[in-house]
Amino acid sequence: MTPDQYRERSHGQLDAMRTAEKDQIILSFIEQLYPNGDPDHPVEGSEFVAEAIRLLAVFHPTNLKFPEEKSEPTEDPNIPTF
Repeated sequence: MTPDQYRERSHGQLDAMRTAEKDQIILSFIEQLYPNGDPDHPVEGSEFVAEAIRLLAVFHPTNLKFPEEKSEPTEDPNIPTF
């Protein structure tokens, strides 16, 4: 997958997501950085990265697919017509 293809698929995934799903990703990042609103709380880098990976799994290249192309249905020669 080229960088342009990845960008296109990522944008498509974002467009397909509901606002609540996007908000949940952002709010989860904020909670990881500032638990209970505490800006002085130390952040464990490995835990933050693990949470980021979990939250952004839908954007992993293997999970991003091209939109299904609509094709004309092909007629099956084995089905009799009336």
